[in-house]
Amino acid sequence: MSGPLDLLTARWSEIPPPLREQTDAAALAHAWQTIAEAWPEFADDPPAFFARVAPRLAPQAEVAAIVWPDLALADACLRALPGALAAFEAAHGDALDAALGAVGVGADERAEARQRLRLRLLVRETGEAPRLASYSGRGPLRAWLRVATVREALMLVRSARRRAAHEIDDDGELLEQAAVAEDPEIWLLRERCREELRAALQAAVAALDSRERTLLRLSLRDRLTVDQLGALFRVHRSTAARWLKALQAKLHASTRAELARALNLEGAEIESLIRAIGSRIDMSLAGSLEPPTQ
Repeated sequence: MSGPLDLLTARWSEIPPPLREQTDAAALAHAWQTIAEAWPEFADDPPAFFARVAPRLAPQAEVAAIVWPDLALADACLRALPGALAAFEAAHGDALDAALGAVGVGADERAEARQRLRLRLLVRETGEAPRLASYSGRGPLRAWLRVATVREALMLVRSARRRAAHEIDDDGELLEQAAVAEDPEIWLLRERCREELRAALQAAVAALDSRERTLLRLSLRDRLTVDQLGALFRVHRSTAARWLKALQAKLHASTRAELARALNLEGAEIESLIRAIGSRIDMSLAGSLEPPTQ
């Protein structure tokens, strides 16, 4: 019987070019070996598997760094292979429960919430791919699920508690709302320098890394408290608070610097402008990012 290296070598043309160009058959054969050891019941066709998951991988992904067994389990669930959902629940069901608990879903509501989450994670809805199809193996599936579950749970369980005015899809709009809401001085500034302000805010968000963007969305849009964020990321609340304070400082500094560059102002004028914007961002972000008192 041919081994994975022989199969991959013989059918190398079936591997999509981006993945084929950044690795070789031996490296993928080694990755397949880790899959076969973890999930022998799902390890059926190496070339077909790599062809399916290649579109999910980040450009220039480091093949050795991908968590291949987790990616294979996600693939098996999306294919609805026999035993895949049971394996998923056994491996990660407690992570789903922990994430649901972190956002305040009670024990009585958890079974229904998990069922709805399972649909969102595994079933295509209204033309959109299942949520699990966005998992790329760049980190452990367990960690990815904690974040994804909180996001889905908040949309499914807590949507009625969010005001329509705070339903924001664009990162730039999210930060802009935090910066300018209910402040006449900033409203006037926005009208005079709308494009510069928007560009500065969008640039500030674009400079964040993936974890920082997740923190921004969860704290501002989804309104997680520092305790909930700590439970979600499995860190002490003081660590989550430090992350949020650092994020706040980074956003302020980036926005100020970009506005100073874009508007090309000097002296008292730019200082007054930056102080006005900074004070409003401070006020807006503080309400969402400041840890609650003990």
